Amino acid sequence: MNNNEIFRAEDFLSPDISFAPCYVWVWNDIVTEEIIDSQLREMKELGIRVFYILPEPKSFRPDSMPTKLSPDYLTEEFFSLVSFTAERAKKLGMRVWIYDEGGWPSGGALGKVLEKCPEYAREVLSSRTRAFRAGEAYEKSSPSDFAAFINDSEIIPEGYVFGEECTVTEYFSEKRISSPTDYPDLLKKEAAECFIEATHKKYERALENELGTTVTALFTDEPKAPSGAFSKALSDKYEKLYKESVLPYLPLIAGKTAPTRENEYILHRWYELLSRTFCESFLLTCKKWANEQGLSFTGHLDKDHHPLGCIRGGENFQLMRSLRCFDIPGIDVIWRQVYPEGRIDVRDEMNAYNGYFPRYASSAATQNGNKRVLAEIFGVAGAALTYDIMRYTAGFLAVRGINLFNIFNFPLGRTGHLLAQELPVFTEDQPYIKNLKDFNRYLERLSFVSSLGEAVCDTALYYPVRDFWSSLSAEKMSESFDKLGRGLEEKNQDFDIIDSDIIENAELSDSGELIFGNARYRKIIIPEGAFLSEKEKAVLEAFGNYGGRVFYGLSEICDNTITDKKGILTKRRRFKNGELILVFREKGEDTTVDVHLPCEACYLLELMSGKIIRKDLLIKVK
Repeated sequence: MNNNEIFRAEDFLSPDISFAPCYVWVWNDIVTEEIIDSQLREMKELGIRVFYILPEPKSFRPDSMPTKLSPDYLTEEFFSLVSFTAERAKKLGMRVWIYDEGGWPSGGALGKVLEKCPEYAREVLSSRTRAFRAGEAYEKSSPSDFAAFINDSEIIPEGYVFGEECTVTEYFSEKRISSPTDYPDLLKKEAAECFIEATHKKYERALENELGTTVTALFTDEPKAPSGAFSKALSDKYEKLYKESVLPYLPLIAGKTAPTRENEYILHRWYELLSRTFCESFLLTCKKWANEQGLSFTGHLDKDHHPLGCIRGGENFQLMRSLRCFDIPGIDVIWRQVYPEGRIDVRDEMNAYNGYFPRYASSAATQNGNKRVLAEIFGVAGAALTYDIMRYTAGFLAVRGINLFNIFNFPLGRTGHLLAQELPVFTEDQPYIKNLKDFNRYLERLSFVSSLGEAVCDTALYYPVRDFWSSLSAEKMSESFDKLGRGLEEKNQDFDIIDSDIIENAELSDSGELIFGNARYRKIIIPEGAFLSEKEKAVLEAFGNYGGRVFYGLSEICDNTITDKKGILTKRRRFKNGELILVFREKGEDTTVDVHLPCEACYLLELMSGKIIRKDLLIKVK
C-alpha cells in the first residue's frame, strides 16, 4: 500500500492503484477462460482496477441462493482458473486480493474443515436436568460432565446423598455438527490451521508467482466463535490464568442465573479469555500466514454496526481488540446502515442506521499505527441505488476515517436469478453504468486524500465492553454509549473509540496526551457508570494530573470550530507538506459553509475532476 505522506498534484489527479476500490467478483456460474478474459476486459473498461473472487458454490446456500458454479470450489480445476485470472489481471495492470471462503462466514472452507477434522466442531455449554429421590446418591450422567447443581446455586460432588426429592442440573460441553457445510470452532487454533491448509495454501500454490505483487491482500469475511462457547480446554485455560476454577460459576456463564456486582468479575474474565483466544487462534493465525506471503490482512467482523454486536450475533467478544488484529481493519455496510437522510421513513439497524460505527475500524487503524481502513459497501442495498446515494455513502464513511472501498458486486453469472440475487450489480449492461468509470476515479481520489498523512483527532470515546459482557447494565450502557457517540457527531466533533487495552497500555506525555500507536488523545469521554479496572482508574488519574481531560458527559465538550453549521462533519489530516480538511454535508440543504482553516493559502480539491482550485474560505457543500 502507498504510504501517502506527501500531497502531490499528479497523485491527486491520477491516484496510485493502491487507492482504487476493490470490487467483489462473484463466481456463481460456469467459469471458463473465455469468460474470465471477457469480464476482465469489461472491468478494465469500467475503471475497475482491483478485485477479489468470491466463490459461491452450489452447496453454499442451495435453498435460498442456488448457483451454478463450475468447476467446484477448492478443486484443482478451480485453482487453475484462479491462476489464469491472476496472470490475465497482471497483463491488464490490475491487482487481485484473495477471498478466503466459499460464500461466508469465513473459517470453515464450506465444510471442508469439519469433513477432514470433525473434532474441531463448535463446542458450546449445554445442560440437562435429572430428578432424584431422597436417599439416592448422585452419579454423573457422563464422565465428561463438568459439574452438577441443585437450584443452579449449590454445586454437588459425585456421591452426594439427597435428603429430599431434588432436581439437579448437569452442565457439559456439546459438539454441534448439523450439516455437511457446518462451521468449526474458531477458538481452536488447530481449526484455523486446518482452514488455512484447506484454502490459503491452495491459493498459495496457485498464485505463488504473484503473491505480494499482483496479489496484495487476504480478505476474511465475518468469522466468529461459537455462541455459548465452552470446552475443557477453555476451562483449563481459565483456571491456569486466574488461579481458580470457573466450574462453580457455570449457571452464571450459561445465563441461568443473573450476575451480581459481587460475581460479575467472572463474566469479565470469561469473555476476556474468549476474546483473546479468538484473536490468537483465528485472526492472528490468518494474519501471520498473509504477512508471510507479503499480503495485507483485511476484512471485517459481523454485527459491527451495533455496540452489543460483539456478543450478540458477531461473537468476536471484543470488537476493538479484534479489529486491531488486521493490517487493514474494516466494517460491513452492505445493507443500508448508511443511507441519505429522509430516504427511508423507518430507521432500524439495517436501514438508514447512519451511526458512528465506521469509527471502530478507523480508530483501530490509528491505534495500530496503520493508515488504511476498509468498508464493504452496497451489497444487497437494492436496485434503487443511484450515484447520489453512492457518493453520500462514500462521503459519510470517509469523514469518519474510511479510506478504502470494497464494492459488492460484479457477478459472473447474469441470467435469471443469478443476476437478481444480490442487487445492485455493476456490469456493462446496467442503465447507470456509463458513469461508473468516473465514479471509480472519484473514489480513488477520495481514498487518496482521506489517507494522506495522519488524522488529527484528540478526542476519544470509551468503549465499555466489560459492561456489555456482564449484562447487569448491558442495554443501558449500550444506549448511553450510543447517545454519546451520536452527541459528539451532533457537535461536529471528530473522535476515536478506545478501550481498556489502549488505556492500560498507553504512554502518557507530560503535556497531557495519552499516546498509543499513531493516536494522541487529550480528551477522553467515559459513559457514566462504566466499569473501569483499577489500572484504568490509575492511568486516567495520572492522565488528568498531566493536564489531560476526562469527561463523563458532553456538557463541557465544545462544538467543532472548523465549521459553523449543524449537519456538516469534518475530518482533519496533517501531512508533510500541508493539512487537509475533508468536509461532508450529512444533513440539511446545500449551503455555503464558513470553514475556519489554520492557514492562509487555501485550495479546493474537486474529487470528480481532479482539479485544484484556489478558493476563499467560503465553500459550497453538496
